[in-house]
Amino acid sequence: MGTALIGLGLPKYVIFKIPAETSDKGHKKPALRKVQQICSIPFRSTMFPSYFHSFGMTENYIVFVEQPFKLDIIKLATAYFRGVTWGSCLKFDKDDASCAQDLTFEPSFTSSTERQGKAVSTRFYGDALVVFHHINAYEDDGHLVCDLITYSDSSLYDMFYIRNVKQDTSNFVQSNQSFCPPVCKRFVFPLNVNKVLELPGINYKFNSKKYRFFYGSRVEVSPHPYKLAKIDVVTRKHLEWKQELCFPVRTSVCGISWG
Repeated sequence: MGTALIGLGLPKYVIFKIPAETSDKGHKKPALRKVQQICSIPFRSTMFPSYFHSFGMTENYIVFVEQPFKLDIIKLATAYFRGVTWGSCLKFDKDDASCAQDLTFEPSFTSSTERQGKAVSTRFYGDALVVFHHINAYEDDGHLVCDLITYSDSSLYDMFYIRNVKQDTSNFVQSNQSFCPPVCKRFVFPLNVNKVLELPGINYKFNSKKYRFFYGSRVEVSPHPYKLAKIDVVTRKHLEWKQELCFPVRTSVCGISWG
């Protein structure tokens, strides 16, 4: 994976694959000349691209987390003249979001279909976090499941600067007391986000209790809702009801013992 800053179009993240046979010793050609681009994902912010270390992949999707741990392009362009490393051009913005894109959380999560190489327009946003490693990702019953090792800030990155690791053990531990420990988190994204509903209702016997079903009006591109839906939060399946010339407004559960 890499970034394309110069060329046609806006800057973007690029994911590519290297064929198993890349050598061309007879012609002394570079081994990476046969790389194939899988997909590209445009930057959310042209001047502040996200740091990345890995991405997730399922049978049909690539999942990229665009996190608020960012590289300042202006600082990077002048780093040589200022005598600083590119690492000093990174900054964690705790007020920004993470984004996953196909998918893109606020950090931003983005998914791209691997076979077509096209980014899915839907983006999912979550709390600010830093990600170095993806554990695994897979598709399950109309959802994309993504497991990550996350940090609430960039202190891990700062901790391993040479000036820090040169310290003896006791001083290293003492100077990094504020280190943010890693947390394993699972994110589940619906792959079909066109099926949405509003005006939810439940069986009021289950107010403030564990429940299984809720009901609502399906929201579609129409001036009037014309479908009711029953959602099972355990199996994540749903049933729909509609009838010609019937326009439901709000659901109300009466005399039913279901959860």
